[in-house]
Amino acid sequence: MQHQQQERINDFINWAKSNGASIDSRISFKYTEESGITAIFKNNDNGSNTAIATTTTTNQLPLVIKIPLSLIAKPDDAYAQFGLQKTEMDPVTIMKFYVCYLTSIESIPGGNDKGSKFVPYVKLLPGFREIGSPLTFSPNELESLQGSNLYTGTKLKLKQLLKEYLENYHLIQSESQKRAPKYDELNDLELFEIMLKETTKTKGDALNWLSFGKFVWAHLILTSPKKPSVLVWITSRI
Repeated sequence: MQHQQQERINDFINWAKSNGASIDSRISFKYTEESGITAIFKNNDNGSNTAIATTTTTNQLPLVIKIPLSLIAKPDDAYAQFGLQKTEMDPVTIMKFYVCYLTSIESIPGGNDKGSKFVPYVKLLPGFREIGSPLTFSPNELESLQGSNLYTGTKLKLKQLLKEYLENYHLIQSESQKRAPKYDELNDLELFEIMLKETTKTKGDALNWLSFGKFVWAHLILTSPKKPSVLVWITSRI
């Protein structure tokens, strides 16, 4: 697992650099089971390696990573992919569906699908349960939070996401399959189990990228504090 993930990181870095990204030579990226993906700073003064905690080195030279806008998935990409106008769906919502869609692309970067260039990035994204959000908890796990604001907030957020998904599903799905699955008729355990199945790929099994489980996963990816969402939304409007 660790070796495979490190290979994905290396592929991602090579892809980014070959498409115009610039990464400070003092920065490297390493995967460990304990910490996940970590940025490592190599101190040129003494050759030691440390996890990056500040934005400057000991000699005050800034650490710089530059990413061209062409490597950032934007709402404009999503509207174009689904053939929708900006007035038809909220940009945050359509980006969730777009991230779901990107997981279905198996072609190599540079393929016919415009979204195929994001394949190396998508392969690095954590799985549904790996994110660790209460939205991915089983009903039993969530019960351990009962009595807290997090418990009520999680249940409310899941209902809000289901409402958002069901209200917009028909705009994404093909004409012949516009009726959304009846997720709102499932109890908590049934909903969790189907979400887990929808986000867990087994050998020889293809996942439905337009499922609610995928939508919740995409929501968590996009709302992660590590994702430059402000930049994404602003550049979309330039």
